[in-house]
Amino acid sequence: GLAQYSGDPRIEWHLNAYGTKDAVLDAVRNLPYKGGNTLTGLALTYILENSFKPEAGARPGVSKIGILITDGKSQDDVIPPAKNLRDAGIELFAIGVKNADINELKEIASEPDSTHVYNVADFNFMHTIVEGLTRTVCSRVEEQEKEIKGTIASLGTPSDLVTSEVTARGFRVSWTHAPGKVEKYRVVYYPTRGGQPEEVVVDGSVSTAVLKNLMSLTEYQIAVFAIYSNAASEGLRGTETT
Repeated sequence: GLAQYSGDPRIEWHLNAYGTKDAVLDAVRNLPYKGGNTLTGLALTYILENSFKPEAGARPGVSKIGILITDGKSQDDVIPPAKNLRDAGIELFAIGVKNADINELKEIASEPDSTHVYNVADFNFMHTIVEGLTRTVCSRVEEQEKEIKGTIASLGTPSDLVTSEVTARGFRVSWTHAPGKVEKYRVVYYPTRGGQPEEVVVDGSVSTAVLKNLMSLTEYQIAVFAIYSNAASEGLRGTETT
């Protein structure tokens, strides 16, 4: 995903907007430059609230990484928003260009500074940090995936999947609660014969969801995930036919 900011942050595209590397590169090439103020703190809060969400393409059990690129010192406070992102499990890298404040970049980025903070004199020199940044990000993703898998293995999962109230256009899915403090349940469903997965998210106190506007005479694959504060369980899976 990508967001631009000055005085008013805006989403250019979400995490689930493009499916290939070439499509992302084309979007970057056609990206209009957004000039103006430098309210970095506001931008950090904005991406926490808008970018790292299931509806924006964020997936449970997948590493969350944010890369900030700025060419100036922020005109607002960056420390609380950056901490909120890091506390939410988002690893932050900070890249400064031209007039960026190196101390401010260190306040934003995750530790250690040696691998998470970069500074170049001009945009023309960005290519000099790409290889090192790419290697570090990929390495951290691999490490986080191992950590996440270990966490998931220790979590309980929902159980006893039951479907009911089946009609030509929908049905109800119910399950037994997973152990522990579940924040939400994520119900993912898609036609067995192929199609775009869709999802319904319900509160952790709820153990049922109604799937609507389905295709008639179609078998659907269903998976229910328990969402904890920093991880998601393995899916409870089943099928039903409308």
